[in-house]
Amino acid sequence: MGTNDKWSQINHQITNLDLAILAVQETHLDHALIERLEKRFGKNLAFYHSINPEGRRAEGVSVIINKARLPAGTAKATEIVPGQAILVSIPWRKNLKINLLAVYAPTGAGRANEQFWNLLTNEWDKPESELPQVNALLGDFNVVEGQIDRMPPRNDREATVEALGALKQKLGVRDAWRLRHPEERIFTFTQDRALSPKSSRLDRIYLDDINIDRASNWEAVCMPYNLSDHLLIKTKISLSGSAQMGTGRWSLPLYMLEDRAFMEKTRKRGIEALNTLQNENYRRTDITNPQSIFKKF
Repeated sequence: MGTNDKWSQINHQITNLDLAILAVQETHLDHALIERLEKRFGKNLAFYHSINPEGRRAEGVSVIINKARLPAGTAKATEIVPGQAILVSIPWRKNLKINLLAVYAPTGAGRANEQFWNLLTNEWDKPESELPQVNALLGDFNVVEGQIDRMPPRNDREATVEALGALKQKLGVRDAWRLRHPEERIFTFTQDRALSPKSSRLDRIYLDDINIDRASNWEAVCMPYNLSDHLLIKTKISLSGSAQMGTGRWSLPLYMLEDRAFMEKTRKRGIEALNTLQNENYRRTDITNPQSIFKKF
């Protein structure tokens, strides 16, 4: 899949899933590509990246803000670990900000993963540190905290889990979904090996206590496979006692009804959709059905 196609799909998914903020891991970006993305999508999206320090398109973590949902103009990004951790402070509402620490941890639950969590803890431990309180820690952790999050069940390396636990304690965050679903199993990544597939919940969102109470509508969303082989973890965080105000229902600008070229193309597409439904060979399937035909129209 080409890089441009990938980011076009990401842009589409942000709109389709009505996302305000999206954290992306393993972005494989460099400075030139980032510049092209900002030129192409910058009208609607704000990008905050941390890329591989050696300039190679490896690793990488990004936070993307949907400008239609949040005022991204005064957001501030701080690179914590190049290519692996970025802190983004985003304006919210009522003069509040939400501080997100997005991570892409080293693969495997071994020593490199342990050292990564220790490094982050040390950054907040420094006496001279001016890093803010983190409201959300999210991303691909490449380690799980208990055997319930692996299939077949097994515990990960103890020292690595303890290192992640120390960071959680330092930041004051907890596994928000697991608190609500203590016995439930869901897996965000599966190694599809023919004889012995293995699944794990590597992708998680940790929240501070205030935002745990504000979080709802948890979902694990299957993304197009050529975009990601991980499920997308999605939640809604709302300020208590306040209505969520969006940008309103989308509608076609009335002046488009006087655009002859547009109306002719719309008429032709409508006839094509109707003919498809009325064709004697038409058979409803999960892929081809009135809803999918209307969506394509």
